[in-house]
Amino acid sequence: MRLTIIAIGLMILVGAIIIFMDRSKVRQVWGKAEWNYLVIALGFVAISYLLASLSVVVMLRVFGVEFDKLYLLRVGFVSNVLSNLIAIPASLALRLLVLGRHGVTPSQTVGSSLLLSYFKNLAFFILIPLSLVYIIFSYPLAFGEWL
Repeated sequence: MRLTIIAIGLMILVGAIIIFMDRSKVRQVWGKAEWNYLVIALGFVAISYLLASLSVVVMLRVFGVEFDKLYLLRVGFVSNVLSNLIAIPASLALRLLVLGRHGVTPSQTVGSSLLLSYFKNLAFFILIPLSLVYIIFSYPLAFGEWL
């Protein structure tokens, strides 16, 4: 617990240093931002993290991990934060470490993580052609204007 608090403190300190070093650009962005959308954006971020954490819980259940759902939800949340901040191997290492202490085998943890990654990648690959079709039919293409 103490190491976690120290790590979070260091990340906040690094972020504060970056903001301080780039303060002139931060002021420019601060003045141009439309703050009306901030609450909506933060709501979508919260929903995204909740659903990502729930997906970890579901995949661990598929592989036979029968712990308290709230505990698995917290593990999923922290591992998703690590995945977004550092990399996917960091989140897998966290799951291996934390769940391994409670008797979960590495094959269950790695298997659930790999299957979840396959499903996420499948969803992303399905969205690529859909987004291209959307762009083609909604963006005003100006063929011939430059001729």
